[in-house]
Amino acid sequence: MKRMILFDQLRRSRLFTRFLKDKSAVAMTEFAMLLPLLLLLTVGSFEVGRYALLTQKLDRISATMADLVARAEA
Repeated sequence: MKRMILFDQLRRSRLFTRFLKDKSAVAMTEFAMLLPLLLLLTVGSFEVGRYALLTQKLDRISATMADLVARAEA
């Protein structure tokens, strides 16, 4: 019960009202909230590129090995 009374008093106070109306750091807060997502997308795009190059290298190695085995005389 005391908490509700304190919350009501805080809600009515001018400081809380002024805090709710203040929009000066909204862009910074939004950027801080989106930064992890942006970093995840950036790092993910690099990893996809690395994965594609690795797959191409493995395909080339396996084709070369198969060619060498086929040419070898038994």
